[in-house]
Amino acid sequence: MLSVAISPDGNTLVTGSADKNIKVWNLKTGQVIRTLNGHSSWITAVAIAPVQQFVSEQPLDSLKIRIWHGTGEWTLYEDDGHSFEHEQGVWATTNYQVYFEGERAIVEIAAREGEFAICDREVTVEVVGIGEQQFTDDGTVRRLIF
Repeated sequence: MLSVAISPDGNTLVTGSADKNIKVWNLKTGQVIRTLNGHSSWITAVAIAPVQQFVSEQPLDSLKIRIWHGTGEWTLYEDDGHSFEHEQGVWATTNYQVYFEGERAIVEIAAREGEFAICDREVTVEVVGIGEQQFTDDGTVRRLIF
């Protein structure tokens, strides 16, 4: 097991591991509710909205977002990971929203906000079972249709 996240209500655990699978657990019963497979490498970070449970001091030069069927929204928060400049507002956030229009999945990415400078990076957004799209993230608004 390489990564763990617990839901805010304390009922669900999500784990990621070197076997390239994410497992969703019922903490009351100890049983696996669902296994999410199809990843190409180790799972080193998992998160449950609304609280992200991952911290790293390395900038993301690439980012892959995997989305399973459903709707929701979340915010990616970024800072330098080692100083206290975030206390002076040196951070950045990007809001993501996912919803379906009929059979089409829509991923809306808001403009990045904040003072933390992020270099352009390659982003891959995959809607599992539907497809994926890649783009260079320059912090501008995007609407991806799958």
